[in-house]
Amino acid sequence: MKFIPESAIDKSIEQLSASDSLDAAIKDLADAQPFLIAYLSSETTAAFSNEEKDFLFFATSVIVSAVEEVEPEARVLGLEMLTDIEERNFTILTETKGKTFRDRVTVFFEDYPQEDLLAFAEDALEEDEENLITPEGREYLFVMLKTIIDTFHQSLLQK
Repeated sequence: MKFIPESAIDKSIEQLSASDSLDAAIKDLADAQPFLIAYLSSETTAAFSNEEKDFLFFATSVIVSAVEEVEPEARVLGLEMLTDIEERNFTILTETKGKTFRDRVTVFFEDYPQEDLLAFAEDALEEDEENLITPEGREYLFVMLKTIIDTFHQSLLQK
C-alpha cells in the first residue's frame, strides 16, 4: 500500500468534521465495507461507551477516507482477516510492558509502513480534559484502529 501522508489524513478530518458529512460517510462505509461495519459493531465493542463508539466510527471513517484518497483501488476488507490481525495486535499489546498508554503502543511504531495513520490513531486517543474515552477503552480502540490500517495494508499488498 502506498504511504498515506498526514496531509491526506488532515483532509479527511476536515471533510468529515461536518456532521452531515460524517453521517454520509458512515452510510457509504456500510455500503462499501460491510465486514468492516460488522467488525466495528461486534460484541467486543458492546462495552464501549457511546462516546467511544462515536470516536471509533469517526476515526475509522478518517482512516478509510484517507486510504481511499491515496489508494482508490482499496479492497473490501474481510472479517476473518480483520479478526486474525486484531488477535495478533492485541497479543502484542498485552505482552508489552509500560506504565502509560504511549509507552505501551510505542512497540507498534517500529518500522511501521503507515506511521502517519498510526500516529493519527495514537494522538486522537490521548487523554483529554473531558475524559470521554476510558483508559481501558483507549487501548482497545487503538488496537482496533491499528487492525483496520493493517488489514488495508495487507489486502493492498495482495493486489
